[in-house]
Amino acid sequence: MTPDIATLTFRDLEYIIAIDYCKSFRIAAQECAVSQPALSAQIKKIEDVFDIQIFERTNREVITTSLGKNIVKQCHIILEELEMLGSVARGSESLMNGTLRLGILETLSPYLLGRLMSQISKAYPNLKIVLRESKRDEMLEDLRVGKLEAVISTLPLPSSASNFCFLKLFFERFRIASSIKNDLSKRKAVNVSKIDPDRLILLDQEFSLTEQTCEILDHEILASATPTFTTSIEAAYMMLKGSDKHFVVPELAAQWNREIKGVSLKPLNSDHIGRTIGLIWRPRYKFSDSLREFGLTIGKAALKTYPFLRKP
Repeated sequence: MTPDIATLTFRDLEYIIAIDYCKSFRIAAQECAVSQPALSAQIKKIEDVFDIQIFERTNREVITTSLGKNIVKQCHIILEELEMLGSVARGSESLMNGTLRLGILETLSPYLLGRLMSQISKAYPNLKIVLRESKRDEMLEDLRVGKLEAVISTLPLPSSASNFCFLKLFFERFRIASSIKNDLSKRKAVNVSKIDPDRLILLDQEFSLTEQTCEILDHEILASATPTFTTSIEAAYMMLKGSDKHFVVPELAAQWNREIKGVSLKPLNSDHIGRTIGLIWRPRYKFSDSLREFGLTIGKAALKTYPFLRKP
């Protein structure tokens, strides 16, 4: 007997996506504002009706089955198409007349957008931007499950997000910030080999900036080093004062904090050491052309507003 597809609701699709994302029925129930027993019962009903297993349940974790992963992917497509239908029904044929949920790196947002938002508002007066500052991997996951339309983050993309579309916006060089008491402050430019990993300040390991900093250093030396970890660029700057430590800082943040007393800012010995920033979105997104146009606008505005940035 063929299962009755009419037994499925859009809410059911949201439940399936939430469990896959949260890896927990309890947390997914909180996200969906329903009780855990009600959520569990509805998922069991779906599995029974279709005679399938979407999730494997244990006392410790929830695992999405191979078939379940395909179902989750299709749920995303259906809900995305539903959202597009709503946009068309409201007469919003272009994303630029609607709402854009935009994720942006915590280590980039305050230094980039301060002088750009007025230009973006002027270029897109009918666009409502809902910003979310977060870490790269968290934003890419939210992009995957449809909680964001686009993300401004570092490139290249990790392998887990290799199917996303992207547009390079600009290249941002790295600099070395240190106490004026640090030997590095006496140099005109700092060779990467002179960066002492034991005196290095890094952001916590979930930050992509930490990953990029580690990539430019000697991995063997770094593996046995004991750098200091902190939670933000501002906290790193405060830790530099009066210490013998140093910190690899992106150019935008460096320029923003250049007036801090007691801290020296030096270029690296190569202009090619830095990070490429891009706009990222899902490949099936209906308004891909609008997002590409939006990205081009941001890239041009950034390069004009901050002359020290480079074309990617």
